[in-house]
Amino acid sequence: MVDSARTESDDYWNNCWLFIVSTSDGLAPQGEEMQVTDYSGSTDTFTVAPAFSAAVGNTDTYEVRRYYPASAIHAAINEAIEEAQNVFPNYTEDETLVVKSDINEFTLPSTISDILNVDMLVYKVESQGTATSGAATSLTDTGKSWTVDALIGMYVTIYDGTGAGQLRAITDNTATAITVATWTTNPDSTSQYKILDFSESPVVERLSHVSYIGTNMRIEDTLDDGQILRVTHIPVHADLATEAVTTAVPDTWTVNRALYHLLSMTPITLPSDDLARRAMAAGREAWDVAERFRLQNQRSKSRSYWGRGHTVRRSWWKRTGPMIGTREEV
Repeated sequence: MVDSARTESDDYWNNCWLFIVSTSDGLAPQGEEMQVTDYSGSTDTFTVAPAFSAAVGNTDTYEVRRYYPASAIHAAINEAIEEAQNVFPNYTEDETLVVKSDINEFTLPSTISDILNVDMLVYKVESQGTATSGAATSLTDTGKSWTVDALIGMYVTIYDGTGAGQLRAITDNTATAITVATWTTNPDSTSQYKILDFSESPVVERLSHVSYIGTNMRIEDTLDDGQILRVTHIPVHADLATEAVTTAVPDTWTVNRALYHLLSMTPITLPSDDLARRAMAAGREAWDVAERFRLQNQRSKSRSYWGRGHTVRRSWWKRTGPMIGTREEV
């Protein structure tokens, strides 16, 4: 790789790590990293081994790291994010599950870690019926005589028949047809639907008989076809896959915890004992900063049902003092 803007002398970048951040087409060698075996100051040329899987392009961007490869840095950051799962839970509400006819079991998004509450949101039903036909962005009911454009901004749910479980905002309507964003499954003459008025606040019904294992959630409460379920949950903090991706975990925690892992746990990668000692000292300092931040800002989980993948439900009691007991319900 040649960068004519470089000004360093021969061998300055030897044994460093050259990471290709981005390429013009998003293809290889984007994301690849190799060790620099030689740097020529006279020609501004980096030579690496082993070779990249494709040639570095004219407008590709890169980073050079002295002691730690990008893979180690990324791993340390993602380890810090994973550790933050119980320290900084990111409470989120999902209101995309439609109550299906005679169905009490629902598939959850794979990103959910813990469910706190499940509520049924009962909206005013503006209209309902069975479609006579459907297309990629529409649902038609020739038995209706809606006022043109009166349904814009409302939502339609399909709760039975073809396409059951879908929710879409209505962007246009005629007397017999509504227009929506593209369906996942086009409705047809078996599709039963409800049109809900989201401009009015729904009646919120807290559901109490809820269980889930893996991505399957089962509800034993009585449900109203075509209405919406609100799942209040803690999503899994996703790993960072690229430099541009962000995380809900606070920077102060992520950076310092990652520095601790990087500096304290891998000093053997440094070229001298003095650098290793300094790295370990910096790692301990980063640990202290992260811990102080955690103690001041930690959010605790509360009202959780039970963790994803578990088959045992745990309830905890607290008095004014420390935890005093647990109960397990299979």
